[in-house]
Amino acid sequence: MAPALLTAVDSASHIHLIIGSNPLAAARCTRSLEVGAKPLLLAPEDATLHYGLAKRIEDGQVQWLKRNFRNEDLTTLGREEVDNVVDAVFVTAGGKGNLSTLISNSCRRLRIPVNVTDAPNLSSFTLLSTHSDGPLQIGVTTSGKGCKLSARIRREIASSLPAHLGDAVERLGTMRRRIWEEDHAAELSQDLEVEEEDAGQTATFNKLITSESADIARGRRMRWLSQICEYWPLRRLATISDADVEAVLHDYASSRLKQKADPEQFIEAAGRIALVGSGPGHPDLLTQAAHKAILSADLVLADKLVPSAILDLVPRRATVHIARKFPGNADKAQEELLEWGLEGLKAGKRVVRIKQGDPYIYGRGGEEFLFFRSHGYIPTVLPGITSALSAPLFADIPLTHRGVADQVLVCTGTGRKGAPLVPPPYVQTRTVVLLMSLHRLSALIESLQQHDYPKDTPCAVLERASCPDQRVIRTTLENVCAAVEEEGSRPPGLLVVGHACNILKQHSQRWVVEEGFKRLDSIVDSGIPLADKSPSSTETLAMASSTVVEVDIGGKLPKVASGKVRDLFAVDEETLLFIASDRISAYDVVMENGIPGKGALLTQMSVYWFQYLKDHIPTLQTHFISRSLPKALESLDRPLYEALGPRSMQVRRLEIVPIESIVRGYITGSAWSEYKKSGTVHGITLPSGLVEGQKLPTPLWTPSTKAEAGAKDENISPQRARALIGDEKVAADVERLSLEIYLVAAARAEETGIVLADTKFEFGLDRANGNAVVLVDEVLTSDSSRFWPKDTWEAHLGKAQPSFDKQFLRDWLTSNGLKGKEGVKVPDDIVEQTAQKYKEACDMLTGKNA
Repeated sequence: MAPALLTAVDSASHIHLIIGSNPLAAARCTRSLEVGAKPLLLAPEDATLHYGLAKRIEDGQVQWLKRNFRNEDLTTLGREEVDNVVDAVFVTAGGKGNLSTLISNSCRRLRIPVNVTDAPNLSSFTLLSTHSDGPLQIGVTTSGKGCKLSARIRREIASSLPAHLGDAVERLGTMRRRIWEEDHAAELSQDLEVEEEDAGQTATFNKLITSESADIARGRRMRWLSQICEYWPLRRLATISDADVEAVLHDYASSRLKQKADPEQFIEAAGRIALVGSGPGHPDLLTQAAHKAILSADLVLADKLVPSAILDLVPRRATVHIARKFPGNADKAQEELLEWGLEGLKAGKRVVRIKQGDPYIYGRGGEEFLFFRSHGYIPTVLPGITSALSAPLFADIPLTHRGVADQVLVCTGTGRKGAPLVPPPYVQTRTVVLLMSLHRLSALIESLQQHDYPKDTPCAVLERASCPDQRVIRTTLENVCAAVEEEGSRPPGLLVVGHACNILKQHSQRWVVEEGFKRLDSIVDSGIPLADKSPSSTETLAMASSTVVEVDIGGKLPKVASGKVRDLFAVDEETLLFIASDRISAYDVVMENGIPGKGALLTQMSVYWFQYLKDHIPTLQTHFISRSLPKALESLDRPLYEALGPRSMQVRRLEIVPIESIVRGYITGSAWSEYKKSGTVHGITLPSGLVEGQKLPTPLWTPSTKAEAGAKDENISPQRARALIGDEKVAADVERLSLEIYLVAAARAEETGIVLADTKFEFGLDRANGNAVVLVDEVLTSDSSRFWPKDTWEAHLGKAQPSFDKQFLRDWLTSNGLKGKEGVKVPDDIVEQTAQKYKEACDMLTGKNA
């Protein structure tokens, strides 16, 4: 089966015909509204509408045609400008009935895109599971093979991205437009978007620019922008500022270097500099000395090809400059980098110059040593594993092999200032490794063949060695140019020529391509951190295994508040730092001792749910910003800094809505106690005959007061909650969002074998954005929710349910006559069992098992 063509469709003002009234129909309406389309709902008047769908109809966002589908609907309900043909059709009832087949066939005849739920054979398109961040959109599809899996993959991808990447995309787009306008004023009538985003790098992406290439030289800022997008770490891109944009837009001066000092006149210098080899790319291949130097840096000067996994090791306190090099601009960019280094040294900074591979192998390391020494600073030079030797190893090419290759020659594929290479003489038993050769590959291969290299000589192009996107192209000198032209370029890369290329792997095609590198994954972690990843619950507990009851950050940030579990610190006027301790409360009383690692698990669960809910309720706003610690804490002792990381998150600073917003799907706890006395829950009359733990006919919004520290929350009616909030629209939004979030979360929990009995939310107000209601605090954790095992729920109706939350602790307190009492120290065995229940819930819900 051929893969589908993935496209992004501008759906503004399109008419989407949505057939059905179930939760999926509600989701389709939400998605249509999100992309600017107009959803028309077709469902009989007596249909049971999903809560969210009914609310959108009530608000006038969705038009409901209260009848069944008619074939003429396809050609009469659309826009006038397209002859009233609808733009897309969504059938949400599945593909089992005749109606779905009829609609699908009619749509196909009329060439109307149609999607039938769970029926790929009846669908002409599928919806991607999408992550949106401003102009950045990431979509994942399994081509109808498993929507849940595509959502899981998309969540994993989205969780790995740095915060504010969408803002960076916006800034880079603005930069691209400005460069184009300034450099091509006469060509503004051309459309910027003719460049395909998924075309990858062409084979000429790093092609040498000569002094005669005036048109290309004029556009060197655009080329630099392309290099930024390709090589800067995503974490660095996500923090790109307006000042960075202006720096790139500013043309290069001819030379920024000042007069060199007399090498004999050394000055008293406080700064220190290290020239550090970063090795081939994988952070585990750094030397320990290089790793220590990077961690101690105040200023980092990096080659553009240093992989992001290496740069992710740089402390956040350090300033990072990445060389603005591309072919034809290397000398000016090198001068600029050296001046940055000199300025940092004069300011007394610890400067680390990170060079790809080894500093002294085609890395200008010797030149840089002489430059800094001439200004009175003697660099420390730290070796790196050169890609000339390691890349062939990772590509299964032994550079020497008895009877095949008895010598190795390493050389460059490019002479000084782009001069052509005079190749070494051909020796059949020699392996030649040509660094920096791919940007002028055609001329190089022509030169090799002119110097008696047989055209059938085996060779291999090795790119991004030891990185996850490593690629090997195995071929011959006759076919290598065609291979690179067709497959594209993926710098950094090198060319290996010789019969050693065919020792361990042979092939009969013109060329073969091998993708990916995972060979270090099976090795016990060396202790060098890799790129950021979300920890499993076991890793989370390991990172925060000691019990943290009191949070002390040494006054680095002002404390704003201290709750039953969390301590809040002000990062700035708009940002708070939430640090979740291991304190645990029950019946509004905080226990004397805590649950080891609990704060880290709660944070992991909250972050998971913030991302999951945003993906499933696109209009939902949350206060979550990132899991990173603010720069103000970087001077803390390393063990404390690392212990705080897993239990911390930065959030937006908002005005808090003065209620606890509780949603109950099952009757238990205080609701069950009230029902037994009066037949009501929070003043809401319920049917008689309910038993403890029974599922309610529909989820109920049952708010409570938000008590000050030391006081107890009080269950209140929805009417009183609306009065406490004071704003009718805000109150309605709080109720609507609470119920909508519960339904989405309950469905996810059920998929994982958990019943979400009830949960508590908190909301804030974004006054600067029209009093928008924002989900805040923790969300859907074992502290704020009741989680029951789905497989035993029915068997325990009418009695206490087993749980994955602190109900276990509540039950222990009640059975020992300690309910609501102060000064209780929880026994070690109860602590251990409570911790295990929290971990089990986290594993099941987030999918990050031990």
